[in-house]
Amino acid sequence: MVTPGQIDLVLERRKGFVREAIMAGASLVPVLAFGENDLYAVFHTDDTHPIARLQRVVRRHFGVALPLFRGRSMFITEFGLMPNRKPIAIVVGGPLAPPPLDDARRAAFRPKWGPDDAPSNDDARMVDAMHTEYVDALSALYEAHKEQPWNLAGINRQGTFRVLK
Repeated sequence: MVTPGQIDLVLERRKGFVREAIMAGASLVPVLAFGENDLYAVFHTDDTHPIARLQRVVRRHFGVALPLFRGRSMFITEFGLMPNRKPIAIVVGGPLAPPPLDDARRAAFRPKWGPDDAPSNDDARMVDAMHTEYVDALSALYEAHKEQPWNLAGINRQGTFRVLK
């Protein structure tokens, strides 16, 4: 998932933060960091590697996959847990205001999706619409700032911006 020079966001099916923002009446602010994936060297293994099998067992039992990574140290520059010294450029978009809800509607707000991830009620359609607006705002931030001269991490990128499941 972590590839240097590329931005992969696991966001397509993550809609809980949008639901919470709507319920709280809080605006969502799109923020994108260029160069974040360049801070650590992540080791990618094929599925038959013993480390990959160990990672699957840990993920199955604990619900989290632990990547093998390498950073830098204060003394030994080749190995450590501190991030490598790479440029990061963080860009912030304008706030996205949620649709207004009165107290009665907020108390009854229960978005539901069907088995095919299609919205089953108006609340889910509202969440989907705001989620789409948020993802579009992130894409617009990427397109607007990827080639800026001050954005060294964006200029040195090798991949693109992708939203994954």
